[in-house]
Amino acid sequence: MSKSTKANMIVRVEMLKCGMPQWQLAEIMGVPESTMNRILRNELNPEIQNRIAALVRGEHENVEEILSNIRAERSEKRQRKKRKQREEYYADMIMREVSWYEKQNADRWGRDFEPERNDALDKIGGCRR
Repeated sequence: MSKSTKANMIVRVEMLKCGMPQWQLAEIMGVPESTMNRILRNELNPEIQNRIAALVRGEHENVEEILSNIRAERSEKRQRKKRKQREEYYADMIMREVSWYEKQNADRWGRDFEPERNDALDKIGGCRR
């Protein structure tokens, strides 16, 4: 999404049509205005956006269900982000350990340590360790 487009346009357009300010929607949903700002900052599911738009129009919706869906979606995004960070961290740590191990054992890594690898590298003209 480009910087010129805002997230959750379905909800924002519906709020403009009905003349409802964001703080009033936050009040209806029973959350602080700052939380409502955070909710609308990132793109929500179209289904959740339509439910919030229905709430803006005055159609009766279960507010608790909408909020629980939003929380579940945000929690899932957070977990995916943490999982990715953890994988990157462990990959980095493994690379550091391998690099450290190679430096520590550089003097012992001769032709006899990895004969198959060295032979293959000799054939293709590559560098040995």
